[in-house]
Formats: sequence, C-alpha cells, structure tokens
Amino acid sequence: MKQIKVLHLSTSGMLLDTFIAPSLGIFDRNEYTFEFACSKYSPTSINYIDNLQEAGFKVHIFDFSYNINLFSDLYYILKLIIFLRKNRFDIIHTHSSKGGVIGRISGFFARCPIIFHTVHSFYFHDEDLPFIKKIFFKYIETVLSMITTKVFFVSYQLIDEALTLNIVRQNKIQYIGPYLQSLKTEFSQIINLDSNFQFYPIPHNKLIIGSISRLVRSKRIDIFIKIAAELVTRNSDLHFIIIGDGPEYPILYDLVCDLKLDNCFTFTKSLSKKDTLALLQKFDIFFLPTSREGFGVVFAEAMASKVPIIGPNIRPISDFVVDTECGYLCNNDLKAYLEKIQYLINNPLKRKEMGLKGFEIIWNLLNEDNNSHLIYDTYQYEIFNRARFN
Repeated sequence: MKQIKVLHLSTSGMLLDTFIAPSLGIFDRNEYTFEFACSKYSPTSINYIDNLQEAGFKVHIFDFSYNINLFSDLYYILKLIIFLRKNRFDIIHTHSSKGGVIGRISGFFARCPIIFHTVHSFYFHDEDLPFIKKIFFKYIETVLSMITTKVFFVSYQLIDEALTLNIVRQNKIQYIGPYLQSLKTEFSQIINLDSNFQFYPIPHNKLIIGSISRLVRSKRIDIFIKIAAELVTRNSDLHFIIIGDGPEYPILYDLVCDLKLDNCFTFTKSLSKKDTLALLQKFDIFFLPTSREGFGVVFAEAMASKVPIIGPNIRPISDFVVDTECGYLCNNDLKAYLEKIQYLINNPLKRKEMGLKGFEIIWNLLNEDNNSHLIYDTYQYEIFNRARFN
C-alpha cells in the first residue's frame, strides 16, 4: 500500500516542534510519512528544528520572513512549487498566517491533491496593523479558503469570527480544539520538577505575581505594569515577574522605570521550557490581561502548576479557566483586575484552593483530549473522498 506523504509547513519551527509533532502519534507510520518545512528566520527556530530532526523527521528550510516582501515571497512560492512537485506530497498542511499564505498558494499551483490549513489565530487582529492592511489580510484569508480542502480551527471563538466575517464557508470548517499533546508532556515535567530547583534568583519572603507572555501590544503587559504600580502602594511584600521577550520590551521597561518599579520588577526575557516551568512554580498568582489568545497555553501551564489565574473573560480562555473556581476572569477592567488580585493577596487559603482546583480541571481536560482523533478522521475522510472521485 502506498504511503500518504504529508508536509506540515509553518513560519515557526517552534509551532511544529511544540504542537504539531506530538499530535502525530496516532497515525500509523506504515500508512503515513510526515515531513516538516519552516523558516529559520526566527533565531529560536534552530533549536526546534534540531529537536524535530533528532526525533527522526525530515525538516526542509525555506527562509521566508514574517513580514511581507513581494519579491522574496514570490521567490519562495516558486521554490516551494518546484519542491512540492518534485516530492509529490499527497497533503500539504499549513500553519501560521505567513506559512498558510505561502504554503497554500504553492500547494495549489503544485497541484497537491489535499490542502489543509490550521487557524491558530488571525494575523489581522494585530493591533499594530494599519486598517488597510487588516482589510487586505482578511481578503487574502477569504480567497485562500476557497482553495483549501478543509480549514481546522483550534477554538470556537475563531470559528465564530471566520463565519461572521465570511472568511470560510461552513462546509470547509473543522473544529479540532487545541493541540494539548505537548501539554501532557509538560504536565508530567511539572509534576516531576524538584520543588527546590531554583535556577533564577527571586526575592525571598515576597509574594510573586507573574506572567508568561510575548511582549506585544495584544498581551497588554502595560496594564499588568500599571496595576503593579497601584498594588505596591497597598502592599509592601510584592515582586512581579514577566517571562518572555518581544518588540515591546523597551517601551515596557521604560514604563517600569517611570513608575519606579525597577526594585520590585523582573523581566527574565526568554527562558528554556524547563526553566519557565520551574519559575512558574514559584508564582503565587498568574496574571495576564491579554486582549486575545489562540488557545491560552500559558493559562493551562499555570493551572497545571497549581497557580490561581487572573485573566480576561474572553474565549477561548473562558472555555477552560472556570471563573471563581480556579481564578477570576474580568472584563478587561483595571478596577476589577485590581480588586481580584488584592483579594487573592489577602487570602492565601483561597489561592491554594483555586490552585488545586485549576490542577484538577486541566488534568481532566488533558485526559479528554481528542484533537489527534479529529485530525486523523478528517485526513482519512478526505483521502477516501479523493480516491473515490479520481
């Protein structure tokens, strides 16, 4: 029996290594063979590419950038078309916004029999984008959905947006839920972490309020900092930690200094996954006032670490963070955030109770995960249909 050749393509090696590769365990390797393609434009991609290769996957590098560059993008589209025709993939499955554009156009002109795309988020939500660009990207997504066999969505919120904006027809939509397989591995790492392990110096006898986030506008870390400034006027034993890096770092660091928080505030920049999880264990409260999320993995990681959550009352976060049970979800209101954080500061028993409840909720969710089965069933269905009509 001929093996089905599948190429997973993304701008980010991190996405492929962290989320996609762990989801492939359900596939029979006698029936399917998987290869990956990504850009190493991001410096951190190299580590993830190495991980994929060590796991036995072929990884192909196409150095297209995150930003639009007409001539460069056309070059890589042509290069991908030649590559796809030469290697005769049965399925190209794209991820991320830029990877989804380049990959689907290439797949169409290379006449790949089946083209899948997973929507992890919509790029046109980026608050830094000019209005005209947002309209342009919505149009691109709409056109590309017409040449896509099936569009996978990791949350119902994204499906609602796609239907409201007429980006994808209902019959092309397949809900698969979040990629939780990697979280299962992290969950076991969290459970087995030595509670005394401390690689990063943090103040003793301080209550730690922290977050894990890419430093971009949509994560609203400026709100985190402004609330921190108010909290230190009410409490003398607090320390704030942000794990992550991004283009907003200089602005956010200046804000911390302007508000005279530099003695009680730490930016760790990017850390390894093990070090991130170890430091997360030291948090007393996890707080991220983000305006949007594809799934909200960091919230799930905090729950697995038995840390109570303070976050926005938006989907998909509200789909698994149960308000008043494992934390508090607020309507992006500074006063509400402030009140809920202060309440948890004042009530250590409530923090512990909510942390344990969050652990229970995320454990049950991981055990119910059927993401891989939904993807596998869709692959099988489309392959059968293709064979039937050819």
